[in-house]
Amino acid sequence: MPQWDPEVTVDPTLAHALIAGQFPQLADLPVRPFDAGWDNTVFRVGDDLLFRFPRREIAVPGVRREIAVLGRLAPHLPLPIPVPLHVGAPALGFPWPWFGAPRLPGVGLMTTGLPFEDRAAVGAALGEFLRALHSPVLAAEVGEGLPPDPTRRADMPYRVALTRARLHELAEAGEWIDDAATHALLDAAATLPPSSGRAVLHGDLHAAHVLVAGDAVTGVIDWGDLCVGDPAIDLSIAFGALAGPSRAAFLAARSPSPSPRSCSPTRSTRTCRTSRPSAAGRSWPRSADVPARPVPQGPGVGCFRSRRSADCSATRARSRPPGTAARPQRSWAERIVPSTPDVGWECW
Repeated sequence: MPQWDPEVTVDPTLAHALIAGQFPQLADLPVRPFDAGWDNTVFRVGDDLLFRFPRREIAVPGVRREIAVLGRLAPHLPLPIPVPLHVGAPALGFPWPWFGAPRLPGVGLMTTGLPFEDRAAVGAALGEFLRALHSPVLAAEVGEGLPPDPTRRADMPYRVALTRARLHELAEAGEWIDDAATHALLDAAATLPPSSGRAVLHGDLHAAHVLVAGDAVTGVIDWGDLCVGDPAIDLSIAFGALAGPSRAAFLAARSPSPSPRSCSPTRSTRTCRTSRPSAAGRSWPRSADVPARPVPQGPGVGCFRSRRSADCSATRARSRPPGTAARPQRSWAERIVPSTPDVGWECW
């Protein structure tokens, strides 16, 4: 598609000239093509460095954010991320900033062939990673100066209109068959209120940007969409790359630790519930269509998701202070993808 075509192409000769001219200590290292995406062309320099050169002007603000923020972000995260060590300036006809960072080991989760049933360790590692990345403390320390999500992925009226337009283009090209279920989903999405989330986001977290060696996560790369916004944007990795036990491990690790008051060994597994650790300890039940399943075991974890919302509704009614109105049921999307980082998945 023309909108993804490169505006400036860097070949190995130009890459070597730029690197040697600005970093003479690297001049004798071989420069080899490594990868190319929509936004960047990547070269491997020697054995241990990767240099990224933007291909389109729209990607340049993201490159500047990577240069400015990744070094400050890295110490706060439990998984390695690229940290720019060599920052290049426009030269030799190349108009934009570029940088080199240590190459992280591993291959993309998308290409590794690791079966979904063997990704529990990957899910747990990514959950812990996003729990740290989405921390309100980190947003206060590192988020200042980052833009709101520039593609407005949590702005449902905008995204629904865009999706309808793209689906219409696909239908006109004979690549998609219109169906009522899709339009019903879009109609429901269009009614969602604006998001107030303000977490630090990777912004483009999918299986190609998660590096693994075996079933161990070795890094998270490609931070050109780094921004602040609703953490649900990053949680899409749980539905695009994980399933079953691996998704359960992700959600358990991503959420705050279970509260002993709402999920303890002495409580009946029929009355476990999720809660938001906030004012008055208010809680709400799961919906009736969610089957019981075990939570991955860990410290203080040993509950099951209730089969019937009536079980949890009764518990909630008993624990609610007199005169307090019942909290309305949340939508499935809100239960699955919390809109704020303080939502706790305390029991399944």
